[in-house]
Amino acid sequence: LARNLGVAGETERLGHEILTITRRESSGLAPEKQRLDRGARTAQRLEDHTELAEKKGIRLSTRIREAAADADPVLLGKALGNLILNAIQYSPEGESIYITVESRQNGVVFEIENTGVHLPEARIDELFAPFVRVEESRNRNTGGSGLGLHIVQTVLELHGATYRMVNTAAGVQFSFTLPAPSEA
Repeated sequence: LARNLGVAGETERLGHEILTITRRESSGLAPEKQRLDRGARTAQRLEDHTELAEKKGIRLSTRIREAAADADPVLLGKALGNLILNAIQYSPEGESIYITVESRQNGVVFEIENTGVHLPEARIDELFAPFVRVEESRNRNTGGSGLGLHIVQTVLELHGATYRMVNTAAGVQFSFTLPAPSEA
């Protein structure tokens, strides 16, 4: 029963991810932007995943500054959650994740770097396509549905954000910049 419940939960989560993408692509979903403290929102998303990181012995290091942005709290929360979960899932045990949020001249910058793993350079851009994973066995124990980065990309583009994913000396870093808030 416990195993069946887990499978049902994963199926429901996959259905919700597909629904999110379908709504965006078919109806032109527009973000419902509000003025948000992105530092506080990021800290909340991080807290949601702390237990999983602790189970893997992953060290979380944060530098989160107050950083206001105009954003849809639900959509951006989903994107941040996907990025943090990916960093935890794809980091080997005992590694580290560094999260930075701060205001800069061009907007609010988010950086999430996980250590101990690198991506094949030729595959980085294709990881944003639906159902694409670097780990191709399709084993649900070693990765997700292949929709997480596609959802992140969709949400960030809705917000007019710039983003990139690169290999660093220590691992992989995903960064994005939300435009500076309007002065309305």
